[in-house]
Amino acid sequence: MESNASFFLTWRDPDDRFLCRGERIGSGATKCVYRAFDRREGREVAWCRAALSGMEQGKHGSIVREVALMRTLDHPRIVRLVASWTDVRSEEIVFVTDLYGGSVDAYLRKHGKQCLSVVRKWARQLCEGLVYLHEELPSPVAHRDLKAANVFVNNYTGDIALGDLGFATVTSKYRSNASILGTAEFMAPEVLRGAYGHKADIYALGMTILQIATLKRPFGKFKNISELYFEVLNGARPEELELVKNRNLRALIEACICREET
Repeated sequence: MESNASFFLTWRDPDDRFLCRGERIGSGATKCVYRAFDRREGREVAWCRAALSGMEQGKHGSIVREVALMRTLDHPRIVRLVASWTDVRSEEIVFVTDLYGGSVDAYLRKHGKQCLSVVRKWARQLCEGLVYLHEELPSPVAHRDLKAANVFVNNYTGDIALGDLGFATVTSKYRSNASILGTAEFMAPEVLRGAYGHKADIYALGMTILQIATLKRPFGKFKNISELYFEVLNGARPEELELVKNRNLRALIEACICREET
């Protein structure tokens, strides 16, 4: 993490297109995000820095995969990559994306419960993003970590886009990947058994809509991860579902998280 002194620094890209003055607007496990300016297009963008030195090998690979995947994507419901490069001197991967006002998670904490029309719009836009990843690419992609914290809001239009694709992977509609990745409250039962397919993204979609509608994380009563896993594997549904009063919205969430008995 950089100190506040980074605010007085000025960073430029190799082509002198982008100008970043070190105003940090966010951070995550593997990267810090700053406000920057695209001099070619005359607009603000997000400048993301991920230090390679000292980073665990798995996290290093996650950043490399995220940038490589973003280069292949082009859809209004997916955070768009504008440029990327490796800074050999500072041992960093730098990539520039469209600028958003923050995650849906942070947006909800700041602005509170949203009108049903907004919840419906965001649910529809999340579906559009997943349809693109699952159905419209030459090689289908599973996001594998869909949640409100990985969905970003355009402050000016109120539209949203899926981001944080570090766990995303090329997969198949019919074959599951053997891995356990994601965030506990949003993991489908099959993920906990070591298999991840597109249906697990749909499960996470339902849990994300539930969080947006209720302002509560699913399965919030469980403080112990082992207990949460046990309940999910045994078909438990989140108590927060009872807080969704709109029948159509509740039916959508239930359709996403329903797992048929086999």
